[in-house]
Formats: sequence, structure tokens, C-alpha cells
Amino acid sequence: RFVDAVFGRKYTVAMESLRGLLEDGATASYLLGMLGRQVRLLFQAQEALSEGLTQEQVGTRVGLTSEFPLRLLIDQARGRDPGELLAFHGALLEADLALKRGVMAEATALELVVGQLSGIGTRNP
Repeated sequence: RFVDAVFGRKYTVAMESLRGLLEDGATASYLLGMLGRQVRLLFQAQEALSEGLTQEQVGTRVGLTSEFPLRLLIDQARGRDPGELLAFHGALLEADLALKRGVMAEATALELVVGQLSGIGTRNP
């Protein structure tokens, strides 16, 4: 739910899910890892789609065999510009470094990156 909300541009749902995960004891590194994995999958899916691969072939390339998450990934990949994904990767790196250097609290860093990735001010609040 968390990752789908973030990359589905559903800021409110993403923030609620983030807070719930933090309350349940999820660590910042775990959550950043989840988001980083999705960015990586989106890059791979975009590349595969640009090569004209079918949905099934994209799934093989990225390692997803279940139809629903694969369709969701492909929809998200089609809805994002590669430059936007690169910016997301940079935002995740900055948040990770801020946490490791101790210059920002975990919750603050995560809220900022989730806000950027879920597109504050865009559609689907």
C-alpha cells in the first residue's frame, strides 16, 4: 500500500501509510530501500517497454510474475518521465545521506522524500 500510494501520486494515503509503518517499527533504511527498489523497477520497466517488450516479457525482465503488481508497475512506468525517476533516485540518496550524517530526523527525512515522490500539488491527493 505504501509504495503504491507514493508512486500512484496519492500523497495523503502515502503519508498515512508511512506513519503507520513507522508506528509499527519500520526503520527508515527499510522504507528507503522499498522506495529505491520501486524506482529501480520503474527504470527497468521503462527500458523494457521502450524496447517493445510485451507485458509478460517485462515481468520476466524485472522479476515479477504476478499479473496485478506487474500491470501496476507498467502503468506507473508509463506515467513517469525518466528524468522524474532520476530526480527521485537523487531525492532518495539525499534522504539516505541526511539520515546517515544525522542532520535530519528519520520521520522528517521520510516525510520530505514521500512528499517529493508522491507529487505534492499534483493529482490524486
